[in-house]
Amino acid sequence: MIAQLHNRQRARREVLVMLTVIVCLTVPLSTAGQERVDPMAATVAQRFSMIERSFVALADAMPVDKYAFKPTDGMFADVRSFGEQVKHVACSNFAMFNEIEKKEPPPGCGGGGPDPATTKAEIMAYLRDSFAYANRVLRTMTAANALEPAGGVYGGMSTRLGVTALAIWHLSDHYGQLVVYLRMNGIVPPASQPTPAMPPSISVVTTFKDGGAYGIVSRVEPPFGNLDTSFLESDVRSIGITIGESFLLRCGEKAFEVVLGRRFTDVRVGEWVAMFLSQGALKIGRNYANAAEASGCTAGDPLFISKRSPGK
Repeated sequence: MIAQLHNRQRARREVLVMLTVIVCLTVPLSTAGQERVDPMAATVAQRFSMIERSFVALADAMPVDKYAFKPTDGMFADVRSFGEQVKHVACSNFAMFNEIEKKEPPPGCGGGGPDPATTKAEIMAYLRDSFAYANRVLRTMTAANALEPAGGVYGGMSTRLGVTALAIWHLSDHYGQLVVYLRMNGIVPPASQPTPAMPPSISVVTTFKDGGAYGIVSRVEPPFGNLDTSFLESDVRSIGITIGESFLLRCGEKAFEVVLGRRFTDVRVGEWVAMFLSQGALKIGRNYANAAEASGCTAGDPLFISKRSPGK
């Protein structure tokens, strides 16, 4: 009887081991450690990220001593100060995405809400925290749950997708108002500033050595920070990189693994991808993320690409 019990237990263990092996073999290695984001969330996140980057940059561009600024010329009676506007937006981000999660939203967001932030540094931290939270909630949206009921006192009842769309509209509305505040203080909003062009004195001739190729960033493309480079398709092919393969990208002290593809959606959200422009130059970006911010690259910076890291 005891021997039969041991045999059954051993058989169960063998089945579990076999199932584990099967799962490991059938799940692609490239998915290890990668976040799975539903295409519904990824599509909406693209637009949410656009206004997030613009709004955070705008809020940060206003000097500390101007956070109490209120327009006075024209019909601006009883308007919020610049800092109050930013704090209102941060509170509203928390409120709307709280409602999506069926949580109690913070009260009084019209007046900035209960958060004690008063200085620029405190308000900026509150704003960034609100976006981090909103993005976490947004990534849980799928095609199956997008139309689930959601909402409450902030915006009324709608759906998860509807409340997210409201959040994007709300951010855009206040962004437009704060653009006026900035320009009245002689500041051009960062998103409206011209893209730095490549310095004309920098050579764009590709140099082949160290098992790869050296070139430069010819342009940082707004709004997603894609990197147009001086590398041509022939340069990339000559060092053995083909479509579907990953290669090493180095900019300064940072290095990234990039997949050579044909479109951004060839990789998962947040991953690096490269493709050839119509004129044959190599563009490097990230799917629904900002390549320039992650790499720290600007126009004119040197780049190195190779099929593998030198010395390996």
